[in-house]
Amino acid sequence: MIIKKIKKTIEVSKAGKLYTRVLLQFEEYKDVKDNYIWISGFGNKSTWAWKEGDDVTPEITQKDKYYNFSFRDTDDNRLDVYSLPATVGVVIGLLEKLGNKAGKSEPKRGDTPSGGTTPVSDEVEINPENIPF
Repeated sequence: MIIKKIKKTIEVSKAGKLYTRVLLQFEEYKDVKDNYIWISGFGNKSTWAWKEGDDVTPEITQKDKYYNFSFRDTDDNRLDVYSLPATVGVVIGLLEKLGNKAGKSEPKRGDTPSGGTTPVSDEVEINPENIPF
C-alpha cells in the first residue's frame, strides 16, 4: 500500500514516559463519507523513516471505529525517543505535557499549546547539554 499521508508525533504515556506515534492514511482505507481514515501505530526505526509515497505492508487491525497498525521487520527495531532530532516547539510541547503529568490538569491525548499534536521535524537537532535549565 502507498502512504497517502503520514504524521509522526512524540507522546507522553499515562505513566509519564515518552513514546513515538505514527499516523498513516492509505487510498484503500476510507470511511462511509469517502474521507481518509487515520491508522495509528507506534513508531520504530522502520516506521519512523517512512514518508508519503512509500510502499509499505503494515498489519492493520480494526477495533470498533479505530484502526491500528503494527510493523516489525527486525528483532531490534526499537526507536530511542531521546535520540530524535526535534525543534524548539517539540521540546516546549513535551515539557508542557510532562508538566501536566506532574500534577497539573490532565491533558487530552495530543494536546499542545496550539491545540494539535506535537509534530516532529528533522530541521533542528537539540543537544540537551545546550539547554540552560
